[in-house]
Amino acid sequence: MRLKNCSIDIKAGQFTATTFVEMEFYNPNEQEIEGLYQFQLQPGQVITAFQLELNGKYRDGTLEEKWKATNAYNRIVGKRIDPALLSMDYNNYYRLNIYPVPAKSSRKITFTVEQLLTSEFGYLLYALPFDIADTVKAFHLSIISTVKEASPKSKPGIISDKLFTTAGDDYKLTFAAENIILKTSIAFAIPLSKTNAICTETIGSQKNFALCFQPNVDPTYQINPKEITVFWDASGSGENRNINLEIEFLQQFISYHHIRRMTIVPFNHQLLDTVIFTLNGGTDNIWKQYLQNITYDGATQLGCINLGNTNPELCMLFTDGRNTYGNKRPVTNGSLLYCINSSCNADIRAMNQMAGTSVLTI
Repeated sequence: MRLKNCSIDIKAGQFTATTFVEMEFYNPNEQEIEGLYQFQLQPGQVITAFQLELNGKYRDGTLEEKWKATNAYNRIVGKRIDPALLSMDYNNYYRLNIYPVPAKSSRKITFTVEQLLTSEFGYLLYALPFDIADTVKAFHLSIISTVKEASPKSKPGIISDKLFTTAGDDYKLTFAAENIILKTSIAFAIPLSKTNAICTETIGSQKNFALCFQPNVDPTYQINPKEITVFWDASGSGENRNINLEIEFLQQFISYHHIRRMTIVPFNHQLLDTVIFTLNGGTDNIWKQYLQNITYDGATQLGCINLGNTNPELCMLFTDGRNTYGNKRPVTNGSLLYCINSSCNADIRAMNQMAGTSVLTI
């Protein structure tokens, strides 16, 4: 099925954002089909409501364990009663099934996304990703920011260079388009107030609060290592990364910081080797040849990494973050671990858990 019409309403505040999405899907075929739509959300974005239109009215969905919901959907499909199933295949990747979508006809759904806005360099950041190859006939977007201190700034994507206007005490941006291809994100940034902000809510006899506190510390941490350890994912799935790009990044890092000594530890479900290279201003190529000649095979077990056994100035982990053998994570023992990712299918949430915020996508 194809996405025919799409309407999105976003309301963002000092702490959270709520996104309401309405989609109309069209079946261009000569026979009815079971519709499938797959999409991705950002880490931290959670779907809290889902509705399917039946006879001109929206019907609320219920939250169930995945296997229960799938079994119920399959039973209802067999009875030819209109069902819809929205499930998460894995972290941040979702699948929508609708049955039936009649020939030359449409079905509508809505869903609501809640999230805690993250801050970076004095801004609250929002992004809703899209990757739809079909041309959407009608698209409508409304964004309201209730943060009064300053106007939000549009970021590259669907609303690039579009301006927010004042709407009473709020800021608003509306955008409508016809025959649009949604292949980028809706993204904007809200300037943080220079003063701390607090929000309170009373439920019964209990008062809850949220506090936005901005410590007076340098947001950047300068490093100047002369020795690094590189853990290189040599599992079968590791070959799907952009290996040449990762080697180029490592070359630039070595040259910029004048790294004198580098230890490379390839691994899959176990540590495979330990090789130490003495470098000469980043002009040596022996380590490049070593990485280019690695054979990728076996499962991935990130838990086989223990930084306490190396104790280097800086550790880099080149991986897509996906365990295929067990679920253990590297043992850091307080050492800094930087994760480098060049895969479009990386598990960013897992990499953030391993490295804090030191995840670089290249």
